[in-house]
Amino acid sequence: MRKILIILAAVALFTGCEDDDSENPVAGNPADLRVLINYGSINNAVANMPAGSEDSISSLALYVSDNFESEPERAYFIYRWIRQNIQPDFERAQYYYVDYESQTPEAVFASRRAVCQGYAAVYNELTSMTGLDSRQIQGYGVMLSYTPGTAHHRYKHAWNSVKIDGGWYLLDTSWTASQSLDGSSDPNYFFLTDPSGFVYRHYPYDTEWQLLADPTPENVFWTNLE
Repeated sequence: MRKILIILAAVALFTGCEDDDSENPVAGNPADLRVLINYGSINNAVANMPAGSEDSISSLALYVSDNFESEPERAYFIYRWIRQNIQPDFERAQYYYVDYESQTPEAVFASRRAVCQGYAAVYNELTSMTGLDSRQIQGYGVMLSYTPGTAHHRYKHAWNSVKIDGGWYLLDTSWTASQSLDGSSDPNYFFLTDPSGFVYRHYPYDTEWQLLADPTPENVFWTNLE
């Protein structure tokens, strides 16, 4: 019995340490990290993938692990690959209730179409398989078409936070993919976005994932949009 109690105490302590780390994310500096990424080289790699490397999530993860050593480049490669290969599923997105079985990483990889939940799930899966720690963040989003002083629409949304070289960063693969349809916006704006800008359109249910030293209260978030 004594041995069992000791083991249980050790497990509780270990689990508590993991929870503390995930519940107190420390933001990194996006500007410092962005300069470490060779965007042109990675974009070219995504556009010229070897035969067989995109047959499954596992084969894609293996390609990433074998070809990109640094965490920033692995994080960006996955972001870029999703942007280029997963298309917005506007037909599903128009319904409030989504069939979430269609938004699993495997289902999205097979169909190459997704709503925000599916985009975030694929990013989370690929980063996990390539040695990166990431989170799928749930919350509210504000439509990209919104402009200050006009009516806004609040809807449920999902995005990611990824831990790179010890710091946490924010990104949204689904909005980037939507933006790319007309080519009028910076395709990397929602990759490693500064938290102070990201929170303008994203409000996580768990406010710690704003990655701000002084999180914005929900009532202030909506008031600021009026």
